[in-house]
Amino acid sequence: MIEFVRKNNSIDTILSYSYDRFSRSGSNAAFHSQELQKIGIKVIAISQEIDTNNPSGKLHCDMLYLFSQFDNELRKDKVVKGMIENLRQGYGVVSLPFGYVNLNRKEKARNHKYCINQDGELLKIGFELKAKGEMTNQEIVSYLHKLGCKIHYKSFVRILSNPFYCGYITNSLIPNELIKGHHPALVSEELFLKANDILLQNPRNCIAKKFKTDALPLKGFAKDEISLSPFTGYQQKGIYYYKTRNSGTCVNVNAEHLNGRFKNELNQFEFNKSDFGALRDCNA
Repeated sequence: MIEFVRKNNSIDTILSYSYDRFSRSGSNAAFHSQELQKIGIKVIAISQEIDTNNPSGKLHCDMLYLFSQFDNELRKDKVVKGMIENLRQGYGVVSLPFGYVNLNRKEKARNHKYCINQDGELLKIGFELKAKGEMTNQEIVSYLHKLGCKIHYKSFVRILSNPFYCGYITNSLIPNELIKGHHPALVSEELFLKANDILLQNPRNCIAKKFKTDALPLKGFAKDEISLSPFTGYQQKGIYYYKTRNSGTCVNVNAEHLNGRFKNELNQFEFNKSDFGALRDCNA
């Protein structure tokens, strides 16, 4: 809205029900109000008669902005405390994970009634297949799709690693806490842990990952001198390359070239065999 009114010369006033509805941040509201006034645009609250053309009116308006932010912070603190209390008593306070439906969605958290839907029933098969360790993630997801399950491949690992499915609740508001929930468990704890043991071995596809490649000995060791991003590696058309791992960097280098440069550097520190005699004399 602010960007729009700055570009539109025909607008000279912004109407708000009250000053605390103009912005939830008091300092942010005061700043924007002052900046808009510089270009001839007033912010007026229709439920609060304040003349902002004089210093006392501007001060009154800024105080309302700050008090509204303080009130919002109090409300937020009260809501968060209530959420934490509900979580520690085993009641969910966030949107339901895949495979569940809330029959009392508009009720308070304590009155929610969670049921396993059709996707959830099919997801049980996904847990069982993963626990066997015989199929890749892609194969399991494709199989579930054929059964009618609407699960997405990119969400598969995150879904299977959520303790909610074996009857527990976790949340960033209660870090490092695992609370027994009141909702029905989709799978047993034993099956959940078995499936996640397979996931931990390789979270992508249950195929052993090749961490070391002879052609890329500097992978994870060498770093870009500017961004300090470590190098990872890849192969393209039979040729190996190093590239920076972190997002926002775009350094690529031929692996054979970088390996050769590194060997040349190491040669500067190679011990000369002709100095063995002097070394023995020192030890003596």
